[in-house]
Amino acid sequence: MFGEDNLSSQVEVNAAGSIAMPLVGEVPAKGKSIGELKDTLARKLAEGYLKNPRLNVEVLNFRPIYVHGEVKTGGEFAFKNGLTFRDAVAMAGGYTYRAQQSHLFLVREGGEEERVALPTTQPVLPGDNIRIPERFF
Repeated sequence: MFGEDNLSSQVEVNAAGSIAMPLVGEVPAKGKSIGELKDTLARKLAEGYLKNPRLNVEVLNFRPIYVHGEVKTGGEFAFKNGLTFRDAVAMAGGYTYRAQQSHLFLVREGGEEERVALPTTQPVLPGDNIRIPERFF
């Protein structure tokens, strides 16, 4: 197999949104689903390197989320699939007695702060910055 017993590797997505792979070099990953990335890698490996490349692509680590404001122990927390905003607040120790519980403020990568009414079906995404505001009496 191209003189290599094992072409397996763990790679990180760099700041430009690409991954560097043996044989094929840098491949854009930003904005692609796991299936799309897998297809792109298979296509590149089939272009003169391997006859029938078989790949497994999975995400090992996600960017953390940040929860701050009127929560008991704000900070950086590990992202998990299926995480809700209620879960994120719970990870931060719950609301303080001054917390506004009808909405929160959210900043997504490259975006502006937006007000999100609670409850919401909107998912928490890796890298989200969640601020729980103070309520005014």
